[in-house]
Amino acid sequence: MHAKKVYKNDEEKKARRYDLRNKLCYKNKSLDNGQYTWQFYKPWESFTADAKEKLEQVIVSFKQNLRVINRTTNFYYSYRDETGALRLDSQGNPKKALIKQVKGDAWAIRKPMHKDTVTAHIHLRDVKKVRLSLAMENPEQLVNKRLKKHVAGLIALNYDAKLLVKYFKDRKYQFEGEDVSKVDVYYMREDLAATRVVLDTSFNKKKIETVTDTGIRKILLKHLESYTGILDAKGKEIPAETLAFTPEGIDDMNKSIRELNDGKDHQPIYKVRTFEVKGAKFPVGLTGNKSKKLVEAAKGTNLYFAIYIDENGKRNYESIPFNVVLERSSKGRDPFQNVMIRAIGYCFTCRQMIWFIFQRKIL
Repeated sequence: MHAKKVYKNDEEKKARRYDLRNKLCYKNKSLDNGQYTWQFYKPWESFTADAKEKLEQVIVSFKQNLRVINRTTNFYYSYRDETGALRLDSQGNPKKALIKQVKGDAWAIRKPMHKDTVTAHIHLRDVKKVRLSLAMENPEQLVNKRLKKHVAGLIALNYDAKLLVKYFKDRKYQFEGEDVSKVDVYYMREDLAATRVVLDTSFNKKKIETVTDTGIRKILLKHLESYTGILDAKGKEIPAETLAFTPEGIDDMNKSIRELNDGKDHQPIYKVRTFEVKGAKFPVGLTGNKSKKLVEAAKGTNLYFAIYIDENGKRNYESIPFNVVLERSSKGRDPFQNVMIRAIGYCFTCRQMIWFIFQRKIL
């Protein structure tokens, strides 16, 4: 390999070996201006093409010993030894010394278990529109109170779901001048995660719909609507949320919050609780209220990706969550499912990729 040397000063530069340059290089006078450049002699004529071909065949791998979980050895000072016996000095007085912990499991987790943000696991009642035949299977979930009361009176007369549908069908699905072929019903949305956030200019209509409190949602939508249709100097409509939920806009909302809440008093709104689908979030723990606290995997902990192949050669793919890897590793199992005939797996992070092949038997 030829390397260009960096000289510390001019004296060192003048002492360089020009005789070696004349032996290793030749003058290439192919430049148009009559100048030349020094180029190295090739070891053989096809050296450049051969080196390029071999380099293209090289497989580069970066293997790092990134452990997920391992046992630790803890030491502490105590008057008793590892067996629990009192330690005494030559004078018969208790003596404190450093001993090794022998009780309990001492695990060290080498990666962050989750992000700092903790969300709550909630169930939220929402409204959807369904066909009347489906609504009659559970009529107590009807949103329309008058229709719900009327249906309850029919049920008291021994009307079942089929008779209820026939009753409204005979009347062309009309009730008090309204079409009830499709009606609004309440339903429970499960596996949602909620967190409290600061009210800001990102709260457009779509994001306001994710607010868990329907009363606050109603106030925010009314306030947002009052800023709709405002134009800038060029005649272009300004997004309503960029005006409604600035610090000044929030102050105006709180000043007129009684009018926005249909004449009822309400506390000022600065933070709201929004929800999203639970997705890949997992509980912090299993005891107490830890089972209702959800967290998300931290960045850089998506370490394991597996490709499983069954008896028919069909491939199945899995990105194994970090909390699952920890649970399996702490029990002495490998991170991958143990239910396939054969598996080709990858274990990688953004900085590394380790290729390995492993065989598994059917349990």
